[in-house]
Amino acid sequence: PEWRRTAVFAMGYLGGFTAELLEALNSDDPTLVLEAVVAADRSGDAGAWPPVRRVLRDTAALTPAGLRALTDDQREIVLAAIEAASTLAPGEVTELLGDLADCDDPEIADAALDGIVAEDDFPEDQDDGPGPKPGWPLGFGLPGNGGGVTFH
Repeated sequence: PEWRRTAVFAMGYLGGFTAELLEALNSDDPTLVLEAVVAADRSGDAGAWPPVRRVLRDTAALTPAGLRALTDDQREIVLAAIEAASTLAPGEVTELLGDLADCDDPEIADAALDGIVAEDDFPEDQDDGPGPKPGWPLGFGLPGNGGGVTFH
């Protein structure tokens, strides 16, 4: 139901809802699962990582025919899981996304490669919070932007 998706959406901004996110991640409703992946990413709830990791591993194990058979909802969940990986388990990103970067689906492969590149740009021990960083241009706090804004 819509109210559950709305509640899961809000959990991403509040944090502290690991059990509820895990329940939503195991739902049969793909829109609820998608919302839960995004909420886990937004809140940084590493407790929700195991089912998100499972999505990535299961996707990496698919044959080319299996990749082509993904529904639009499943594809959106995979793409959200790729994006969430660097937030939920930064130390595992390169290994997990490396297999997906070599997959036969160009959209998934590109997203995985972007996730690996982003992880390389922000090592685990670097504070990636808002604001300018040492050695970064003042203003937007984005590395290497030469004073302008770049979007990846």
